[in-house]
Amino acid sequence: MPCHTYYVVAGGVPILVHNTDGEKCVITLKYKNGWSADQTKAADAKVASLNAADRLVVSDAEAARGSTSAADLWRNAGNTTEEGMDIDHVIDLQLGGADDISNLSPLDYSVNRSLGPQIDRQIKRLGLQIGDVVDEVRIIPRQ
Repeated sequence: MPCHTYYVVAGGVPILVHNTDGEKCVITLKYKNGWSADQTKAADAKVASLNAADRLVVSDAEAARGSTSAADLWRNAGNTTEEGMDIDHVIDLQLGGADDISNLSPLDYSVNRSLGPQIDRQIKRLGLQIGDVVDEVRIIPRQ
């Protein structure tokens, strides 16, 4: 079912009026078969971070992406990474996250390279548009 957010503007402030006929707009991700306990824990932490965000709003990730890669931003701030880790946008750019050091953190490369594309596919599957609000992100076992 598509999750679309509708607003009215009152006094210059957008106010949420409707989101999915009263149902929550939920993105459901899946654990990758073969992940270790640590990778599963990292995926759970990523999902928890997304759900802890003030608001997840479908955004144009390409427009939000700066000219410097996340890894370069991380290194330019004096940080290092361990082998097997990617630098992840804690709140994905496609969900309204900022492309700056405050939104970056190391994440297992397999988890990072699995969850980001899954979020993109879910956005498309749900028919979400830029500006739509995501109420929750879940992660479940593959069947």
